[in-house]
Amino acid sequence: MLPPGSTYKTCDKCHNSSKLRKQRKRKREKEEEEEEEEGVSHRQVSLHVTAENGGPGERNITYIVIDDDHEKSSEEDESNAPVIFQDSEAMMKSLKNVFKMAKHVFFHGNYTIPVDPLVTDKERVQMTAHDLWKATGYRFRVKENKALATGHKTRYWCCQDQDRKQKSRPSQREGAKHRDALGMHRYECKSKLNISCRRIVSYGNDTRTVTIWLEHHKWHTPYYDVSLPPNAAAMIRKDLEWTSPSEMAKKVLGIFPAVSRQQVHKAWTTMSETLWKRDAEQLSSVKLFLSECKDDANLLDIPNLEGVEQVAWVMRKIIGRLRGKVVEIGLDATYNTNSKHLELYTILGEYDNTSFPLSYCLLSTATSVEEGKRIKALEAWGMILRDKYGLIPRFVHTDKDMGEIGMSRRVWPSAKHQLCWWHEKEAVRKRLKGNLPTSPYNLSRVQSEYRFIESGFKPHGRSDATDVEGTVPGEVQQGEPRMNGTNTPEDNPNSIKLRIPMSQAIKTPVPTELFTLPHLFLPDSYWIPGILPDWTRTGTHFMLADHHTNFVS
Repeated sequence: MLPPGSTYKTCDKCHNSSKLRKQRKRKREKEEEEEEEEGVSHRQVSLHVTAENGGPGERNITYIVIDDDHEKSSEEDESNAPVIFQDSEAMMKSLKNVFKMAKHVFFHGNYTIPVDPLVTDKERVQMTAHDLWKATGYRFRVKENKALATGHKTRYWCCQDQDRKQKSRPSQREGAKHRDALGMHRYECKSKLNISCRRIVSYGNDTRTVTIWLEHHKWHTPYYDVSLPPNAAAMIRKDLEWTSPSEMAKKVLGIFPAVSRQQVHKAWTTMSETLWKRDAEQLSSVKLFLSECKDDANLLDIPNLEGVEQVAWVMRKIIGRLRGKVVEIGLDATYNTNSKHLELYTILGEYDNTSFPLSYCLLSTATSVEEGKRIKALEAWGMILRDKYGLIPRFVHTDKDMGEIGMSRRVWPSAKHQLCWWHEKEAVRKRLKGNLPTSPYNLSRVQSEYRFIESGFKPHGRSDATDVEGTVPGEVQQGEPRMNGTNTPEDNPNSIKLRIPMSQAIKTPVPTELFTLPHLFLPDSYWIPGILPDWTRTGTHFMLADHHTNFVS
């Protein structure tokens, strides 16, 4: 409440907070305007421009361009005389040429136009900023708008200026979904842009002068619009009913490379709502849409259960022709596919090695507290299919979902129930995952029971050193060394490790008296086993005794 005798419209706390906020804003604006960056060198560049639209002819126009070897910004000063152009087209053409010449650019120019009663001064400034984007490739965003006594002025920053990047904020719109958006590359271009549209007293009230004061200090990638181009949206809308999002993305990206697949998918999803969305509430929308497709689908009349939301239908042309012919069915569901937490169940029937969709069911039991609510709802759906449409299979395939298993056992008790092979393997793998480590492998114990096991065999997998098979944990059997996870005996603090090298072949010494005998070189083929002693063979040299000389000629 306001205190008695207060002259303000707000309380003291709110008044002080607003006062401090305004002070901080004025201080921030003052610092930005007084920002001085010294050491800037200028050079004059002359461009030969041909006047158009009945102008006075050819002339040289002089611009001020900051040298490339200086990166500091010049002081913002619009008091310098601007370059006068004949019209907007001439100014934009010259601006385009200036941006091609130098890395650091300072531009100041204006032109005069007649007053248009249908266009305000602010709208004229906005149109000039758009023309500037098209001419230079750089787009600028609004910093502030100022209403002048003689017109309007807007200050801009480059959209890709790193120092002027705005902080991202989540959307405050109710029900908004936060998604990753395609970001824009940023650069240190230190940009400033002032555009004004004013009435010059000396020119009279029938004319307006549009002035551009621009400063930009870095070449960078031109601005590209991340929104979906109108022509791309038209392509998506044209083939919306007959093309999937993935095929549509390939087609659009071939013509518009800057468009992302996420943009195409989002546009396709939004546009396709016209084909199937009939109401903001999902279940009501489903019922209204199915009522329009009476020739293809038939809505089932399922008894209402407390706290259960359920809509089911059958494919009339398919289930009618397959009545009494389906021997095998498959039951499956999708979860978390919409914002209402509806589960979509489907029953597929097999006929002639081909699967056919027979029936669908949208189900939500989030608000029900009754025990076995999901099985009861699915059972009501299955009973109608069995009794009204003659669906009595001999085999039922499901995953490990207990609701689907319970429903199929109640509705078709005589059918053989088969779980999905992939889900079976996955369940077994998860169940046995904690039991994969085995007890330590003891070679002597294993070979005592199974003699055919080789000594070099090592089992695969990990071993648990604390698990000792056949004994009390922590107790080592007599005569058996304890083995750790690497299949080696555990370290004993009272033992000494000895490394014994592998046994080497023992060389038989040659009698010394034979070294005085003559030596003869012979090939290995002359050596006769059993007659010449082995110790006399040293490579390909033979030491022959007197009683062996008769074997050598």
